[in-house]
Amino acid sequence: MESRILCFYGLAVYASGLGRFFFFPGGINGLWYGLVMGSLALLGSLLFQRGRRGAGFVTGFLAMTFVGGWYAWECFMVKGLAEAEWRQLIMIGVSVMAGVLLAKKYRGKES
Repeated sequence: MESRILCFYGLAVYASGLGRFFFFPGGINGLWYGLVMGSLALLGSLLFQRGRRGAGFVTGFLAMTFVGGWYAWECFMVKGLAEAEWRQLIMIGVSVMAGVLLAKKYRGKES
């Protein structure tokens, strides 16, 4: 289940990068950010599939922390909520939701 959560999250980050590339100016940076962070999440998914739970958990949480943290910083501190992009707000929610689900699943199987 953890593998699926991270796979979905990685694909969502890819979609966010593509959305930035196609719909907003200066989109090439967003595309690269989405590719790198989405690949990091997919690496975590692969690690979970291979039975490396600790490494998958750390890798997945790194991706979620970087993506969610960066978007939260940009939306709430730099631009302000009134000027935030819809894809950033969605990805903040997806990052929090995926992080909570991953933590619950990981913690439930740890003991």
